[in-house]
Amino acid sequence: MDIANLKIAVIGPVRAGKTRLSNMLAGFEHSITEYDATAGCRILELRREVQYKADGRVQHVTCQIELWDCSGDDRYEACWPAIFKDLNGAIVAYQQNNRDQSTEVGAWAKNFCKNAELSVDQINAFAVGEGSTPQKSLQVKVGEKNFNIPIVTVDLNSKSQLEAEFTRFLGSLYPAYLRSTSANSSLM
Repeated sequence: MDIANLKIAVIGPVRAGKTRLSNMLAGFEHSITEYDATAGCRILELRREVQYKADGRVQHVTCQIELWDCSGDDRYEACWPAIFKDLNGAIVAYQQNNRDQSTEVGAWAKNFCKNAELSVDQINAFAVGEGSTPQKSLQVKVGEKNFNIPIVTVDLNSKSQLEAEFTRFLGSLYPAYLRSTSANSSLM
């Protein structure tokens, strides 16, 4: 079975739940009760078995993932070029019941789509909270392109629901990864 190495950034506003989300995906039991801001970025490693469709058939791949839990604080903006480099995907996390964060999510998505050269298949928005978000996608314009980025609600009290959404995202991300790796190998 193939192994793919993926670099995925978890980005978004301050206090969006990025670290808790990242910890849960990496398999760390979440016992932190107080907010502790991320300084710059932390990198967590994890592995997932992913299903994706290719040529009308379901395929399987093992993904070795670097999950970059990025601070939402603008003072770490100088670190972003390192995050953009070789980025395969991004999750924009935000608190769905926080009106300010809901408006900021578009700017985060636009910045990472533009600077990391991500396609719509490579970015997803996770609205953190209980219930469902009324908005199913986020419209972002980058240059002349319009992106329709999917939004899913994730309940951080439900690890199985978070895992299901993350696995679904990986299944849509992997074909974009294949396209970019084949394009890069044809340039050599």
